[in-house]
Amino acid sequence: MERIIKNVKLAYIPYLIYLAYLHVLMRENPGQDGVLLYIGAIKKQGLAGFVVNHYESWSSRILVDTAIALVADHKILFSMVDIAMYLLLAWSISVILDKQDDAWFNWIIIGCIVAYPMEDMTSAGWMATLGNYIWPLALAMYALSGVARAYRGERLGILRYILYLIATLFATNMEQVSVVVFGFTVLFTLWELIKNRKFYLLSALMAVLSMGEIIFSLTCPGSITRLEQEKIKWNAHFDMYTTMDKLNIGLKYSLIRMFSFDYIFVLFTTILAILVIAKYRNAICGVIALIPALAAIFFRPFEDLNVTDWIFKAKQYGKIPHYDEFSGRTDYSLVYLFLFLLLCVLWGVTLLTENYEMVMLQTLILGLGLASHLLMGFSPTIDGSGRRTMIFLEFSMILSLLMVLSGNENFLEEKQGLKKSVGILVGVFATIGVINAIMLDLVLI
Repeated sequence: MERIIKNVKLAYIPYLIYLAYLHVLMRENPGQDGVLLYIGAIKKQGLAGFVVNHYESWSSRILVDTAIALVADHKILFSMVDIAMYLLLAWSISVILDKQDDAWFNWIIIGCIVAYPMEDMTSAGWMATLGNYIWPLALAMYALSGVARAYRGERLGILRYILYLIATLFATNMEQVSVVVFGFTVLFTLWELIKNRKFYLLSALMAVLSMGEIIFSLTCPGSITRLEQEKIKWNAHFDMYTTMDKLNIGLKYSLIRMFSFDYIFVLFTTILAILVIAKYRNAICGVIALIPALAAIFFRPFEDLNVTDWIFKAKQYGKIPHYDEFSGRTDYSLVYLFLFLLLCVLWGVTLLTENYEMVMLQTLILGLGLASHLLMGFSPTIDGSGRRTMIFLEFSMILSLLMVLSGNENFLEEKQGLKKSVGILVGVFATIGVINAIMLDLVLI
């Protein structure tokens, strides 16, 4: 307990100060944040009227949007809740990895979170974007930390079960999170049941709740109404696309955004390459592991490429050709290249992972992160939503990186210079994140 308290003082107090300073600077541009409209609607219609109208005409995110609207009318209250969610996010990741008493590791966790580009959280207004992405992410991590505790054999009391399930209910009210949590908890529960003859009640209940949220979002009349409105606004030809077209769009947007100097991806792949080179002293292994980071720098100029126009030029006059007519070898060449780069990433992860079960777990985490953004291809707003929908993919990379570092803890202890280098690199990216966030707030003021 003393080490945990010391860790909190060393790592979390500076983190708290940074978050508080950031929220003091934070300003909302008039008319930018949709939550302001929600606040007005609640005052006019009442809470019950707002919930019913939201369900019938706008979105299935009733829990998320209502919670944001209730606190957003008071900036201090909103800031307190948002800061608490950021602290919960860091602490939950620490619990998942069983590193609560490791000050250095918690510095790395916080550094990775701070390195995440805050400008992505401004695209729909500060309050709406933070509430719709950071809050579900933090609560999902908190719920999954309960699964990690149960897996380690810790006894979970009734109160913890209730808190984990409430967190799951809220987090999975966000569609991307519901898919990730459902995918993980179902596969985890089945794997443990079949292979180890162990049944984890918490993960099973989380799977049921997340499945219910997925069904709710698909059948919500407001989601259906909003989809039609978004088609008109963002992509008038959306109904022409087949399922394969939408998967194609989602995949290419995911890959291009990932490989166009995504800060988290560059940090992730660079540290992987450094560890592979240091551990194996093999030039070929090191080069293969380093290729993704170099590719991310090379593809930086292509970040703003309009993938929809690139793929579907043949549809601009309303023609609906067969999929093969416009998805030839040229169309797929970039996908093949990016998939090769992803294999290089998995190569690095595999070399640094202790056993095949951990490799499967790492692949599952990264795969679900990729799936969370790939599914955006089924939304006409994939271009309009910008990079904020990448957050779950980026945090899957953060979690994967932290798992690699945790699995190579003994090696890092033997190589103190390497350990310091990893800390310095994370610190550099975190410093860039802090400067960008503060400058972004100063601009908004």
